[in-house]
Amino acid sequence: MKLFWILMAVISQEGTDYEVYKFDSLSFKNEMACISFAQENYPIVNNHVNEAYNTELVFYDFACVSSEEYKQLLTLKESE
Repeated sequence: MKLFWILMAVISQEGTDYEVYKFDSLSFKNEMACISFAQENYPIVNNHVNEAYNTELVFYDFACVSSEEYKQLLTLKESE
């Protein structure tokens, strides 16, 4: 199986609820490439998430996860 890295943001909701926002058009060959992209492009990436969630001046945290880890996160979220 081919492994690739995904950039995502965890969007906290009221209480303990959360959503995972996955950047569908981005994937990376390794974790460092993903991290570097997120750091170098933080304002643009953060603005994109603010627009997607109709928020302003929210500073989101981003994570780079492997495609396998992402599948596990989705499985956990669906079982809640």
